[in-house]
Amino acid sequence: MIENQNTRQVYWWLGGLGVIPFAAAPAFTISLAEGHQVYQQLIDQALVMYGVMIASFLTGTQWMIHLMRHQQTGFRFNLLIVSNVLVVLLWASAAFGSEQFVYAVTLLTLWVLLWLDWRNFQEQVISSSYFVMRVTITAMVSLCLNLSIILS
Repeated sequence: MIENQNTRQVYWWLGGLGVIPFAAAPAFTISLAEGHQVYQQLIDQALVMYGVMIASFLTGTQWMIHLMRHQQTGFRFNLLIVSNVLVVLLWASAAFGSEQFVYAVTLLTLWVLLWLDWRNFQEQVISSSYFVMRVTITAMVSLCLNLSIILS
């Protein structure tokens, strides 16, 4: 995969900036004074919505990869279906589950998407720099979501 330095910088910056809300949620939770449950509910709701949004974005990248690869190689593993199932499960957990459950499903979704990117990297569909960024950001977000599970 050919990419330039500017493209690398953009996805590293966007990925890094995308971690901020995941990191802010446990930080805000820790800083809350006793008796401010209404603020905790807002933090939890915002994090749930943000997690669903990020997962939707990442599954969109799988759609793009599938469409590009299918046209070029007739690739059989259907990323369209897998990514849709992931997002629908995450949405259903957000609609009907507790915050802790949604955080756990978000973690699972992010790691399955990373596994799909690992496969894409192995098949030289994505660059090593992009894959390293995905591993780094997924690990950081996982740490933040685990902290949110513990704190909520």
